[in-house]
Amino acid sequence: MTRPAAAPAFDPARDAIVALIQERHPDIVDVDPAEDLIETRLIDSLQFVEVIVILEDTLGQEIDVATLSVDDFRSLNAIAHRFFPTDADIRA
Repeated sequence: MTRPAAAPAFDPARDAIVALIQERHPDIVDVDPAEDLIETRLIDSLQFVEVIVILEDTLGQEIDVATLSVDDFRSLNAIAHRFFPTDADIRA
């Protein structure tokens, strides 16, 4: 199954989010896609805003924060599922 050409891919956003985490946690080599980013404190409240900016840049549109849930950001898998459903379907 291939992604439609117009759909933004999750890979650039994932790479930027992992780089953001690695800036704060230099000991982290990779992030498990299912790891709870909030519970493990890999993303804090300031980085949460940065993640939204990364997603907006990747998607090319503003995200209505009123429609968001903290669960949308629990893991890389959750982020992919919420904001890049085509990629999430491919990886499932």
